[in-house]
Amino acid sequence: MMRASVQVRNERGAFSITVCAENLQRAVEFAARRYPGHAVGLRFPLDPEAFFVERGLASQRLASQRKRLRS
Repeated sequence: MMRASVQVRNERGAFSITVCAENLQRAVEFAARRYPGHAVGLRFPLDPEAFFVERGLASQRLASQRKRLRS
């Protein structure tokens, strides 16, 4: 599991979210589903110290993200 910062943009402005996912593509896909109609993309540079997440912690965060997405 990894963690990435994703920028979400629309005509009103932009903000960043942190996403835990299996890979970078999934992180962007998650953000795009969470914020339909917004432009999303990875924020660079990636922070190497925060990039990889412990398996147990990552699973908990991923489950929490999926739960919020369904809400």
